[in-house]
Amino acid sequence: MKLIGNEQCYYSFAGRPDLKLRPLDQTVRLGDNVTLYCRASGTPSPTIKWTNEVGVMVQNSSRVVILPTGDLHFVSIRIQDAGYYRCMAENRLGREEASATLILIDLGENIIIKSNEILGCFFVCYAYFANLVCQADLDEILFF
Repeated sequence: MKLIGNEQCYYSFAGRPDLKLRPLDQTVRLGDNVTLYCRASGTPSPTIKWTNEVGVMVQNSSRVVILPTGDLHFVSIRIQDAGYYRCMAENRLGREEASATLILIDLGENIIIKSNEILGCFFVCYAYFANLVCQADLDEILFF
């Protein structure tokens, strides 16, 4: 603040988003609650959005909520919640991104789910059955 005559002037500096708290890979069990953290600073204040591993925006639901802080909170984790998530903090000056993987385990039923960022796939193993879900370009159709 600077005083000019009888008037006060306030200075405000604009800044690109800066992720202060980034999401980390987490290993959880079926039914657990979990939060992926994503906190950012910047001027103007950045908005935080989340996408899943195929780039679809995460929407609030009764079990999955983007908190006012920007964190992504899951209530009672399900198999379909496992995978890769990306948080994006954005304002008019730019964007910063970070990602994490939710790894789901339940040793009682031999369920292991882990995302593979390189392939854009995630694996679901249940007992002796396995399902591989992948993202592919239109000219690369994969059959399993």
